Amino acid sequence: MRGLVSGTLAALAALTACEPPPPTLQEAVASVVAMPRPGVPAPLPSPVVTSRQGCLGYPLDACLASLQSSMVIDQPFVAASLAARHAVDVNGRKIGRSGVTITARLADRLDLFAIVLSLTPDDIVIAAETSLSTDPAEALTESGYDRTGMFELVERLLGNKRCPGLTPQGLYRFFENSVKPHRVFERKDQPGGLFGVHSRFSYTTGTPFCGTTFSYGQLFRWRGGHDPTSGRQLTNVIAIKMAL
Repeated sequence: MRGLVSGTLAALAALTACEPPPPTLQEAVASVVAMPRPGVPAPLPSPVVTSRQGCLGYPLDACLASLQSSMVIDQPFVAASLAARHAVDVNGRKIGRSGVTITARLADRLDLFAIVLSLTPDDIVIAAETSLSTDPAEALTESGYDRTGMFELVERLLGNKRCPGLTPQGLYRFFENSVKPHRVFERKDQPGGLFGVHSRFSYTTGTPFCGTTFSYGQLFRWRGGHDPTSGRQLTNVIAIKMAL
């Protein structure tokens, strides 16, 4: 599953590792389930930005300020993710990650979203990956697509300058006609009886969209036998990614 939900796959690959994997999109989504509803956060120390400036191609602090203008962000989670970027080992070598994970919600929705921002060495956002509420690959109507939260997240991550005039219907038609038909399906099984791990993937490798490459991915994972209906510890992650 190349190019999308890579953090999720890294977590899968680390299931048998001796050390736990670093925080990824899947872990951020999992943490949201147990996280209390965020309150009104304190303002982020960021430069003044225009509404919907977006994230792609902008410095990290400007991106966070733009998201803060229209989303409720979990401040402690962001602070921990920012601090982890500067971690060093006992020899003083940098071991921090080149990205930041945040969890946030829209003011008019209860759904919480996990957003992973990939950065250049000078903190410019070059890719943004976000979870969705429901799977757009299963949507057919405009109301079905509305429930995913896809338009609201794409609009905020792209910004109104990179893709002026973007409408929900335009985005939904793009996904329906240019993304959905090109999905690739894979399955991975690690037999082990009740301790077996099974995963089903659905993804695309990237479609040009508003000066970015747009990718989609869905991961369904469970423990137990081959039949997911009798599985345990079900995980279902739906995500989209836009990269410069």
